[in-house]
Amino acid sequence: MGILSFFNKLSSREKVGLIIGGGLMTISFVYSGIVVPINNKLEEIDNNIRINEKALEVNLRTLSQRDNVKKVYSKTILHIRRSGSDEEEASRLHGAIVDIANSASVDLVDTKPQPPNKKGIVYEYSYEAEIEGNMASIIRFLYNINTSEQLLRAQKITLKLKRRNSDIVRATVLITKVLVPSG
Repeated sequence: MGILSFFNKLSSREKVGLIIGGGLMTISFVYSGIVVPINNKLEEIDNNIRINEKALEVNLRTLSQRDNVKKVYSKTILHIRRSGSDEEEASRLHGAIVDIANSASVDLVDTKPQPPNKKGIVYEYSYEAEIEGNMASIIRFLYNINTSEQLLRAQKITLKLKRRNSDIVRATVLITKVLVPSG
């Protein structure tokens, strides 16, 4: 008994039901097997396009700032490139500290250079500076150290009054500068 003879034995109502059921199953298989995967792939492509558009916007913004970055880099590299011996670099650091102390109106009582510390590819130069002045001058000195073009940093600060009932403060400041090898 073939499929055609089975179909011919069905009543017209059963034939219609079988045709509608088969049609619905076919539509369901086509929808879940073809339409849904294609739709999912299109959504994935749309998401990738949106992500790439955002990345492109960021890259274009970065590219538009290239000249400014080059200008800042060429200005900064002059201050962070190691261009002499350890003694020469320590001398430059000492000179910068003296200049900043003078501009901040603090007395530079003592400076103690620390041995350079090599950390990976960079060299860290340190000076322990002992200064005296009123609190406003000390704050100005610390501000000038941390905002200097030499890229100095005040790492450790100890404050104490020079004398009881005095507005003169004595501060010990560890000042560091990091340099990269020239080349």
